[in-house]
Amino acid sequence: MCAEAKAAIKEAESTFGNTIAVERVDLSAGGVAAFNRLCELLNHHGVDEEVTPSLSVFCGNSHVLGGEDIVANLQTVLRAELAGATAANSALNIDRLSLLAIGAAALADGINPCAFSTMVLLVSMLAAAGKNRREVAVIGGAFTFAVFATYLLIGIFFYQVMNKLQTSPSLLALSDAIYWLAFLLCCICGILSLYDSVVTWRSKNPQAILLKLPDSLRDRMRKSLRQGVHASSVFWGALVTGVTVAFLESACTGQVYFPVISKLVKDSETFARGLTLLLYYNLLFTLPLLAMFGLTLGGVESERIARIGRKHLPLAKLLLATVFAAMALWLSHGLAWPLGAR
Repeated sequence: MCAEAKAAIKEAESTFGNTIAVERVDLSAGGVAAFNRLCELLNHHGVDEEVTPSLSVFCGNSHVLGGEDIVANLQTVLRAELAGATAANSALNIDRLSLLAIGAAALADGINPCAFSTMVLLVSMLAAAGKNRREVAVIGGAFTFAVFATYLLIGIFFYQVMNKLQTSPSLLALSDAIYWLAFLLCCICGILSLYDSVVTWRSKNPQAILLKLPDSLRDRMRKSLRQGVHASSVFWGALVTGVTVAFLESACTGQVYFPVISKLVKDSETFARGLTLLLYYNLLFTLPLLAMFGLTLGGVESERIARIGRKHLPLAKLLLATVFAAMALWLSHGLAWPLGAR
């Protein structure tokens, strides 16, 4: 099994790069020094010298004994050791670039025209229904919490699915293909957002944009908002409406959310880091929604907010195009080709 074991170790070196350092102890050529080093490893791992196979690998607090076991299980053991070491050294390991990129993406996602029009529609319905400030505050708080919780759960679900693909050797090609899809989605959406910015600036027509929710989903969203506003229980109606709207709206806001999740899976060594950044993203995503309800409670009319949104639509689209471009650049550092070749 010598040739196969050597090949497995070289493949591990290629896969994990500079995150591992391989020390080779050859008893046939190393003499007393090699034997003493082997004894140190055996003592550290509590392995009996007499039952140690001629081919053995010791890594961290784990060991793989025998050529067949090395070929079959070496990378799995290394992944577990690296994950444990990373968690012990730093449970989060969040860098400034990630915080900046994710924060910009979340805020852009929260104020994109798709989400903005939904907020304006809800506020206008509340005004038309004659809701007082207390009811607006209750509906706003419950609706915002429901949107936050729903988006967070959607993010955790997709994070877990893509993380399973990322950590499974047999599914690495599929994981890389999904990551490429996220990168291409940013490129395409960036171009379309730039087009929307130019078209709306020239025509002054908000309906001319290409990146928007289909009419069927918008109609269902209006119906859900109307039912929530007129529900017998203001609080529960707002909660149910928030969950429904979050799912429907994700068809539009997912253009930003999905690439962010893909990058988190690629970069996050631990689930704690990924979950923390998902929480961070969703908190910033819901900030514009809270600001909208704050303006409403302060007496700002929904029509005035809508006019501001229409006036600055070209700028919003231009900013969104910039964010997509920045995200594409951010994602490009993790691209793998050929697929599954890591």
